[in-house]
Amino acid sequence: MPVQQDLCRGCRVHIHHHGPDAPIQMWFGGVLALGVGGASRALGYTPQGRPGRKRAQQAARPKPQPVSQHLAFPGQLPLFDIERDWSRISIGGDELPSPTPEAASVLEQLTQYARRHSWNGSTEKQVGRTLRVLVSWLGAAAPIDERDIGTLTRATSCSCGPRTAAFLDACGLLVPLPAPVVGQHEAAVRRLVSEAPDDFRSDVDRWVAVLRGEGRLEHRALDWSTIRKYVGYLAPVLTRWAGEYTSLREVPKAAITTALKDVTGTTAQDRHVALRSLFGALLQERLIFRDPTRGISMPGHQRPPASLPTGLLSRIFERAEDRLTRVIIVLIAVHAMTPTAVRMLELDRVDMAKARIDQGGFPCSYIYMDELTHCVLSDWLRERHERWPRTQNPYFLVSHRSAADYRRPPITEAHLHRLLQQLGGVNATQLRVDRVLDEAHQNADPVQIMRLFGLSSTTAMKYVATAHPEEGGHPK
Repeated sequence: MPVQQDLCRGCRVHIHHHGPDAPIQMWFGGVLALGVGGASRALGYTPQGRPGRKRAQQAARPKPQPVSQHLAFPGQLPLFDIERDWSRISIGGDELPSPTPEAASVLEQLTQYARRHSWNGSTEKQVGRTLRVLVSWLGAAAPIDERDIGTLTRATSCSCGPRTAAFLDACGLLVPLPAPVVGQHEAAVRRLVSEAPDDFRSDVDRWVAVLRGEGRLEHRALDWSTIRKYVGYLAPVLTRWAGEYTSLREVPKAAITTALKDVTGTTAQDRHVALRSLFGALLQERLIFRDPTRGISMPGHQRPPASLPTGLLSRIFERAEDRLTRVIIVLIAVHAMTPTAVRMLELDRVDMAKARIDQGGFPCSYIYMDELTHCVLSDWLRERHERWPRTQNPYFLVSHRSAADYRRPPITEAHLHRLLQQLGGVNATQLRVDRVLDEAHQNADPVQIMRLFGLSSTTAMKYVATAHPEEGGHPK
């Protein structure tokens, strides 16, 4: 029976496989007729009518994949605590196992969650692919470890890990990473101490304990970031001394002088301070009998604060098209806030109705906004609400990563400095120094500068001396 262009199904299949110029033979009918579907389930002809098209779609539809046999179940303890290898998993979804009913329900909730949080189509697609891989292999009956999200996104070079974790946390299906017991700077100090020469390692470890306030005498504990700098300053010196001395008791004053002559400028000053701290701590703990750094002084090489070139600040502000960058520039260059204070500024401390920012009493209680500050902060609050209307991040400044992170962190220090570096190489320290120096030009009272910016008396006098060199740095 002809089905298309006066040709029967057998002829259409023959032309499909052999071309239109191939001779057509006679075919048997009935049970001996040529099959209209091959191994690929292609019909070999274009069916007519709705029933024919439906049969064609069913024939071309791939068989559903079986459900994964490696699903995680509630209460199931891991046999080996190792990371899964997701490098062989296809994130496209064609070879993924079929999701369980619970997993399919979780996938359906993603669309509503993305709409509530104003995700764009690309973000929702990336999170959907990552989530499909996770729930297809692990299921949705038990919470998913956040480590699996990290290893999967690293294997697929995807940046949607925080948003995937935030969605699973909202669904109650996330096992978050444990809070780090050791901070970043502390871990770096431990690593530097372990890399110290064997003969000096116990003394360096004792030095670190003294800096943390754990020595024989009571001292204020230094921050781990400061200790990291101290140990880093002396790492090359200790490595060189390892081939000359078997103990720090043997280090003479000449070795200290040589170590300080190898470097110049602020590097020499930093090394001198670290050496004095090291041998002073060992003398306090009675591990050495004399201090070889005693009597050695370094001349001052402190560079006076320098202001920015005229007109550079206005050009930088005009070049900043991002509202987040404008807020950072205003808070640092106008109100001299430190980068850490800008990052850690909480949303409820910014009172737009009263036009003031509560700093918690340091360096002063409030920062009162001028017209420019109020306008820039209002624009940022409007954009923050439009882009992330449901974010629960408590900080005033957020990024696309911190707004989606369920841990609600502040923006990173690297992100803040990266935004400023894109405007011509200026950094946050230069902006703040320029603001304090400008205040010193207008007001030569160091006490007022100390109260306004929370500076020490020595630092305030340094700014006054730079701004008024003709008076020797002393106000009338």
